[in-house]
Amino acid sequence: MIMIPLHYLISFTILYMVWREFFLIGPTQRNWMFIAFLMLLAFQAFLMGTRFGYQIEWLREVQPITASLLPPLAYLSFREKLELPKGLIHALPLVVVGLILLTSINFLDVFLAANNVFYACALALIGLRGSDGLAWAEINRIPSLLLTLWVIVALLFFSGIADGVIGLDFWLTGGANTGSIVGNASISGLVGTLIIAGLYGWKKRTEITERNDNQDIADEQVLERINGLLVKDKFFLDPDLNLNRIAPRLALPSREVSRAINLATGNNVSQYVNALRVEEACRLIKENRINITESIYASGFNTKSNFNREFVRVTGKTPSEWRDMTLSVKA
Repeated sequence: MIMIPLHYLISFTILYMVWREFFLIGPTQRNWMFIAFLMLLAFQAFLMGTRFGYQIEWLREVQPITASLLPPLAYLSFREKLELPKGLIHALPLVVVGLILLTSINFLDVFLAANNVFYACALALIGLRGSDGLAWAEINRIPSLLLTLWVIVALLFFSGIADGVIGLDFWLTGGANTGSIVGNASISGLVGTLIIAGLYGWKKRTEITERNDNQDIADEQVLERINGLLVKDKFFLDPDLNLNRIAPRLALPSREVSRAINLATGNNVSQYVNALRVEEACRLIKENRINITESIYASGFNTKSNFNREFVRVTGKTPSEWRDMTLSVKA
């Protein structure tokens, strides 16, 4: 009976995500750095499955090279752009691993562990800023990008722990337990990722922000300016809208725009804009009698799945349920 290593299934799942990025995401929104990260991650999973599933030990000389590149690629996937030559600093892990392999220094796993944890912390700092940290991204994608970011933070963190334990095992036993450590780390990493994603969602739902009266007034004034741009000028209909395009038009820092919306409405920028789009879709369906598919793109959404999700969040009903109820009452 032919056994397929678990890592092969993980690799195929990641390649499906690459396919989605290529064919389901518009060219203007496509993140090439993230695609490179996913492809390398799929290759790394394939290498691990081949090495530990079929005992091909020479792959141990290849894995550290790909492993050193994954954390910096993950980090750069959530940055607005790569600035050269300053961005070349992120090639340093590859250089260090190359030197370690050439000189046979026995600190390879320790360095990989530190590299994973360092970039996990760097990504976490971006994630803690919420939508401000992803101001460059199209607003419709910010919620899914934030969740993806935290999943990657968890994966890097658990990978760092696993590499540290593997390094300790090589020091104590010569690597006798590496296979079982990798297997247990894969399962623990998956469970930990799900837990962190759940806790993050719970934190965002229960977060309470303190503010004073003067700040309330200032935020309300900012919100009036935001509404003037988004509602009166119909700027919310732009499907490629993002925080970096809103803030300059108001001559305000992106953080101030985000804070004003959050404190005044309890929603983040993405939820606020999408609520305006849902309201416009409802108006078009009710007054102009256009079908649901036409209303998706006419109201500023660019995917049906995002439209349906946000419609239910705002109205409590699916688009079809809302249309049938509204039009029947009007008739």
